[in-house]
Amino acid sequence: MVALVAGCFNPTLPEGAPCQTSLECPSPLVCDQERCVRDPVAIDAPEDDAIDAPVDGSIDANLTCACMGATLDCAGVMTTCALGCMSTSPGARCLQLEPSNNVSIGQTTSVTTDILVTGGIATFNTSTGEISGVVTRMPGTGLIAGIHFVSVASIGVFTMHRLIVATGASVQFTGTRAAGFVSSTTVVVDGTIDGSGGCYGADAGCAGPGGGSGAGAAPATGCAPGGPGATGVTTTPDAGGAGGGGGTGGAAGGAVMALVPGAATAACIPAILEPLMGGSGGGLGGPGAATIVGRGGGGGGALQISALDSITVGGTIVMSGAGGKGGPPAPVTGGGGAAAGAGGGAGGGILLEALTVNVTGTLAANGGGGGGGGAGVNAGGDGAAGAASAIPAVGGLGQNTANGAGGAGAAAAIAATPGVDSTSANAGGGGGGGGRIYIRTRPGSAALTGTISPAAGTGTVRAN
Repeated sequence: MVALVAGCFNPTLPEGAPCQTSLECPSPLVCDQERCVRDPVAIDAPEDDAIDAPVDGSIDANLTCACMGATLDCAGVMTTCALGCMSTSPGARCLQLEPSNNVSIGQTTSVTTDILVTGGIATFNTSTGEISGVVTRMPGTGLIAGIHFVSVASIGVFTMHRLIVATGASVQFTGTRAAGFVSSTTVVVDGTIDGSGGCYGADAGCAGPGGGSGAGAAPATGCAPGGPGATGVTTTPDAGGAGGGGGTGGAAGGAVMALVPGAATAACIPAILEPLMGGSGGGLGGPGAATIVGRGGGGGGALQISALDSITVGGTIVMSGAGGKGGPPAPVTGGGGAAAGAGGGAGGGILLEALTVNVTGTLAANGGGGGGGGAGVNAGGDGAAGAASAIPAVGGLGQNTANGAGGAGAAAAIAATPGVDSTSANAGGGGGGGGRIYIRTRPGSAALTGTISPAAGTGTVRAN
């Protein structure tokens, strides 16, 4: 069940009423200094605001207002400016949060719809702007159903009045661009936002939004894709594929005899997630004579959430890599030629920025485990997907004791591990590297008591 509410979340609280969060205040009021007050941006928005406002995100000053320190005085209506007050000539306005990666807040004055995801799955297409499932929006740029969509570089940006993902509900993604959510008020995640690799179990090599694909018929992609393991003649053992790189490097595949595995990959996602990017895909294990392709794990996606008020995560946001497939079997009994394990996908990126960020739930961008080596007509075990926890994803088991197992994916401060070597049988794939998590707030306004893997970097929000 879903409701799209146009600014009427709680109409009973008047302006000036006490509050704890902006969720308690009716639109266009926000909670500031524990009182429901008018949002200065909403006050000053022109009624005929163009659907496709300039991407520079500029905010017009109110010519009747003046700054009194950090307070905006508009004909006796006083508003405390959380990021400071800026005088113009003439007029003044409150400074507003300026999102990272050239994402604009210019549309926050025109959006009217609260996105409330309850009791099901809402799927956001980052390439077209379509939303399907328990929330719906037709594809297209501009303002549709009170929700704005635009592509900014490699990010598909959805702008809404408020985003709430309730307990038991999920947000998922399709599309190749990284995902961006901009809220003119608050974001509350008590359910799950999942942009992990693997297409929700449908295809291990599928990337999350903005991530790299695992190897298959084509090589792995991403900023540091895992390379393939070498193969000998079709009936001899093969080396494992490498894990994809992300915020930390992916591990090498396992070696066998003189065959070289996929080499360890480098860290490639920037610490502050500028630019915003997901994890890389895992490499292919040496294929032997197998007629089935055991794909490398897809990289986790990238998500930026920019809220002008607050972000609260009591649920889960996960952008982890998928596990690499176990080495596929030989086509005939007794002929040899099973394949080596594929590398795991790297974790992606999570960027949260708001005046205050409170995380009591889980943020995870972990690497996937590598696949185990196959033997005869039996496949190796698949690597586990990166989890929504701080526990590393285990590699898949080799088909028998002679075959190498896959390496574990990175999680928390634990690096990815290589695929296990073998002296006489197919080796395992390397684990995928970890992702990046970065959080921007006002100084001292990040409360991070939940599970965060890998550890989050923190910084100060920019103001404009």
